[in-house]
Amino acid sequence: MSLPPLLKHVYNFGTEEVVKRGKKIFFTQGVTLLDVDAIIEQVRFRVKNDMYQNFYTVTISRYNHPNELKVRCQCPYNMGEICRHEV
Repeated sequence: MSLPPLLKHVYNFGTEEVVKRGKKIFFTQGVTLLDVDAIIEQVRFRVKNDMYQNFYTVTISRYNHPNELKVRCQCPYNMGEICRHEV
């Protein structure tokens, strides 16, 4: 059984440290679903920063199309393809 496209994206583009910190945010209840738009295939989440008391919005677009999948976060991270909030 293969991984879903979103998980493939995370493991292909996230560093080990980014994935580790992203999982920590998720498992400490730092992620809240904001809205889902099935027509345009877009989901938005509110994700807590693991170091400070602020939040970022993460948008996942085209989630049913693996080759067109886009994950975007509002944080200023620019050290890699994806940030811990996107994980």
